[in-house]
Amino acid sequence: MPLQSKLNNSPANEPRLSIIIACYNCEKTLEEAVASVYKQNINIDYDVILVDDASTDSTRTLMDKLAIQYPHIKCFSHEVNLGGGATRNTAVESSASNIFFCLDSDDILYPGTLGNMVEMIIKKKCDGIGISTSITFQGKSQNNVIETTNFGSINNIVPFESLFQKRGQSLCSLYSTFMFTKVAFVMTGGYPTHHGFDTQGFAYRFLSNDLTAYVCPNSVYLHRINYNKSYYMREYESGKLNLNWLFILVEHLYLFSDDVKKLILKFDINSDDNIIETLIYHRNFLADNYRTLIQRNVKQNQINVIKSSDTNNLNPYDALWLAYILLCQNEYNEAKKYFGISENQNIDSWFVKEGLLRCQDGIDGLTIKEIEARSLQRLSLTKRGSKMFILKRIYKKLNRIINKVFR
Repeated sequence: MPLQSKLNNSPANEPRLSIIIACYNCEKTLEEAVASVYKQNINIDYDVILVDDASTDSTRTLMDKLAIQYPHIKCFSHEVNLGGGATRNTAVESSASNIFFCLDSDDILYPGTLGNMVEMIIKKKCDGIGISTSITFQGKSQNNVIETTNFGSINNIVPFESLFQKRGQSLCSLYSTFMFTKVAFVMTGGYPTHHGFDTQGFAYRFLSNDLTAYVCPNSVYLHRINYNKSYYMREYESGKLNLNWLFILVEHLYLFSDDVKKLILKFDINSDDNIIETLIYHRNFLADNYRTLIQRNVKQNQINVIKSSDTNNLNPYDALWLAYILLCQNEYNEAKKYFGISENQNIDSWFVKEGLLRCQDGIDGLTIKEIEARSLQRLSLTKRGSKMFILKRIYKKLNRIINKVFR
């Protein structure tokens, strides 16, 4: 469908961009992030939406100062901390624009990047545009470069399969931040809010709905690390890396082969191994008909079919998948019913038991953040912040390699 047809919610049906910055305790970096927005050569109407996620430093005061200093800035805030996904969703839902780009509050846009991306999304009449290059720098200096990542599919459509790249293959551009339309946001349900990998989860939702994204050449994103710990590192050090990935995988459980469904649900979230790396090296990890299953509207049709099925004959994996979808939609009573079906059909997984407990917490009136906090207490995740843990992990990997070579 042409972009101009999709964007009929905007004034005069013209493309309009919102640059979203989710803000949390970013008083030291926000000003530089905002300044980079005004070096983008954007040739359509745009605004900059700042959403404070209940910061405890002077971020909110700085936001008000920047709104006076720069044109186009609009400020919103949460009374309680809701997390990155919920904050980005608030920004999109508060905007009248039809194109969006999320800039992290401690990162920087290279000059002209957004201008190039806007030009491409209009020219290609597509649902999204990924960046071509991510430059990771340390601390205050952009010149202190740690790593440069060049993404695949430059000038081409981002394939669904790129979500599961193996080592040595080009990374999926959509795992970084990317430009998307309001129509795509609505179709996917927005950013996930029930786990910590909202950016990665949004990429899965986007590509599993058969939405089309291209990678824009000459689009560079500057990613800052070690000024404050990045969100990803905080999640990793708290032991939530595999847990977050597992939530994403269960949301898309219907796309995997039966053997891999079992692997996902049995996986030890405290394992030193990465669940994504484990499953992609499994032979035939995707369902034989996965290409059919990622066509538009198939997901909603799947939900409707399962809901109308006889619960006595329901496939337990289908029931579990629907249970988690309903949990993400805060439909706790319905979700509990389908988790119960999975449990009664002998799916032996901690995920089913934890899903039932999360549903009950929701039924009891707890907020999403409170539900997550209780869940983390129950799961007793292994924290991963120490150098000793990293050295131990390296040693184990070397041991496995040596054993394979000399077996």
